[in-house]
Amino acid sequence: MNILNLLTEKKYIVGIEISDSFICVTYFKKNGGKQEDKLTIVNKPIENGVISSGEVKDKDVLVKSLKEIWSEEKLEKGYAIISIPEDKIYSHIFSFPDNITESQLHEAVLLAVELQLPFKKDEIYFGYEKINNKKNSKQVLVSAIRKEIADVYIEALDEAKISTLAIESHLASFVRSIKKRDDNKSMFIKKVNKDSATIFAIKDGNYYFSRTIPAIIANEDEIKKTKIAIESELNGELSKIDEFDIPIKDEYNKYLNNQNEKVDVSTAISLGATMRGLMKPGTDYQISLLPMSTEETYKYQKTKIFITLIRNMIISISLFFILAFVFAYIFTYYISQKINHSLPVTPSYSVSKINENDALIKEINSISTVSQLFLSDTVNWSIFLNELEKRTINGITISNLNVPSVNEKINMVGVSKDRETLNKFKKNLSESEYLTGIELPITNLEQKKDIPFSISFKIKNPQMLYYK
Repeated sequence: MNILNLLTEKKYIVGIEISDSFICVTYFKKNGGKQEDKLTIVNKPIENGVISSGEVKDKDVLVKSLKEIWSEEKLEKGYAIISIPEDKIYSHIFSFPDNITESQLHEAVLLAVELQLPFKKDEIYFGYEKINNKKNSKQVLVSAIRKEIADVYIEALDEAKISTLAIESHLASFVRSIKKRDDNKSMFIKKVNKDSATIFAIKDGNYYFSRTIPAIIANEDEIKKTKIAIESELNGELSKIDEFDIPIKDEYNKYLNNQNEKVDVSTAISLGATMRGLMKPGTDYQISLLPMSTEETYKYQKTKIFITLIRNMIISISLFFILAFVFAYIFTYYISQKINHSLPVTPSYSVSKINENDALIKEINSISTVSQLFLSDTVNWSIFLNELEKRTINGITISNLNVPSVNEKINMVGVSKDRETLNKFKKNLSESEYLTGIELPITNLEQKKDIPFSISFKIKNPQMLYYK
């Protein structure tokens, strides 16, 4: 049995579209005990200048807006797929030989990112996914964003207490929800932002081309030139789609109660983000512009929620026993004072009264003894968690923590930004007075950055973690 599923409720997925003028939140609201029964779409305008050309300019206002929506819609127990403007996201399609294996493909993509993207690899977060293949080739879509831009979004979502599973571009969300034409023609669409406009093409149900230009020059002449250029490359005519008349896939449209089966670009984007969250666990290999993949991020978020739950339980139990002991002490003191005032009475004082008070005191002492025995068998996990937090240094990300019991070996999995940081982390753990038997298998010696690791250790003296 998975203890994470036992102690936490099943979460639902929220799609959040962050734009330069509004935030659109889309999720399925439970109705009559059924999930995915009613699609709810919430639009909230944001102040001018908070997001500009895909970049966060005022993080505090963004955090405030996200918190307000999260609170008003009671979404505290939900995960989120985030869709952000494509202005600062670089995307490119790479073609590789059809006979290349999966491991070779991964290595080839890493090499392409290293040599062909206009950024250094350690300056970006990137992801890739396979798309429909051309004849005799495999095509891979790679998207990347500079860390300094993505980190502001990540920090804002974290401060708003939103458990983020993936970050993707508006175009990625859009392509997921749009319906293919019956004649299989490629589609050409203009998406207007406040400060810019994006012209993009969809071929065979996949993103094919995009170009973001300042709004001031996004006139019909410029759009026509771009359309002609793409048609020349594709050797075929593009079907232009109006940005307020987007055809939605049939399986999504049923949630909208929309007779025309068409929506605007914004609704298609937020709907596409939400639908990504409905993918079965272990099947989401689409692009995410986070330091970890979507599946790894989901495991990390569940572990974080579990540790927070255990910590809160320990604090609550500790407070309960502290209050119980205080109450017992005050009650005992009150009884003793009452007895002391009652003793110097006349010789006619009843012996039975003394016996009654004596029995009451013994009963209170018995209750205190039982409470102490119960507490002495309770592990104070907060000591261990605080020690682990104190020993974890910058550059180390813990994605999973397996604690079978206080006497068994504990396993911890995560990612280190480099080999030196990983060695410092191991040394930190070795210096702990609570931990022993630190084991760090050396793997991936050729990998210099973002090194996955697995560390095991034991509690040096389990009795140190029990309540005294």
